[in-house]
Amino acid sequence: MAGFKQPWLGIAATVLIIGLAFLAILPWDYSTFGGAFSDVMMCMIPISAVIGMLWQGAEPKAIAGLPQPLRGVAFTAIGAAVGTVVFFILSATLGGGKGATPFLGFGIILSVVVTFMLALMWGCWPFTLIKNRLLAGLFFLVAAYAITGLLMRALNFAFLAGAPFYEGMDPAGPIPAWDGLVGAITCLAAMFVVLHFDLPVKRFPRLMKQPILGALWTVVANVIGWSSYFLGTRVFALTPDKFLATVPVPFIFGSVVLLTPLAGSATTGLKGPAKGIAGSVLAMIVGSVLARVYVLLMPMLTLDVPATRLDHNLWLATALLGVTFPFLAWHHDYFQLWPLAAKSPVELQQLVEDPASL
Repeated sequence: MAGFKQPWLGIAATVLIIGLAFLAILPWDYSTFGGAFSDVMMCMIPISAVIGMLWQGAEPKAIAGLPQPLRGVAFTAIGAAVGTVVFFILSATLGGGKGATPFLGFGIILSVVVTFMLALMWGCWPFTLIKNRLLAGLFFLVAAYAITGLLMRALNFAFLAGAPFYEGMDPAGPIPAWDGLVGAITCLAAMFVVLHFDLPVKRFPRLMKQPILGALWTVVANVIGWSSYFLGTRVFALTPDKFLATVPVPFIFGSVVLLTPLAGSATTGLKGPAKGIAGSVLAMIVGSVLARVYVLLMPMLTLDVPATRLDHNLWLATALLGVTFPFLAWHHDYFQLWPLAAKSPVELQQLVEDPASL
């Protein structure tokens, strides 16, 4: 592991990737950063879920067995190619061919939420039943975007009435678009709460089988997520964007740091509710502290962010979850934390032949 052990390996990887994320943010003006750049970046996330969770990094085999950093570069190239194609498809469908509109942005963000719920809570079921894993990945993506399209039909974008791109675009669903989007992201944060508690239903083997686990976990995440969202926005009167930037976004980001590069090492030795509570609290602390660092650096990273609360909150959410989050995932899944940690050629070949072995 090049001299690094957990949690220092995860801490070093996090610092490295945050630095790279800052460099990726730096060249763009605000409209491009919050528009085409972040949209393409987020379109690359669902395919990364396929590579990391459905294929488990073992497909395509010709790439999975390459030494680092060639393996990581090749997987990144696949992700970039698929993400770019998906971006143009979504631009023409969800976006109506009208450019980087809120319709397109909301749809892309929802697709990421749907993808991770299908991949983590449902364990990529039923696509795991397909023997050809490359084909299974294709069907998984099609299903994720189809579900996203249906969810978009339930949203109402009346707040955009009068905008030049509004005509003929608003599906006029029953759910205010901001409520639907931020509520869904909060449900994703609730999914991570369950992960911190290490799936309490593990003591009941029958509940750990799909689709029972997926259905149960979905219900729990929605109950926790929507209750938290309405408590924050209706009881404590936070606006949806303020709630987004202060509750689910830092929590998700902190959770990703603790569970991906640090591999849960921060709560090693704890069990049961103590582990879940400690992990959840620590995720909120880590995420909030890092969010504060991003806010302090925002004027240097993106010089022309408008001086409005909404734009500041959107910049923060995009910088954390639209850029740094996928960078962390790619470094872990594609590059296997290289150059801080590296697998030997023997380990790589074992991973290709038996993904569950490592």
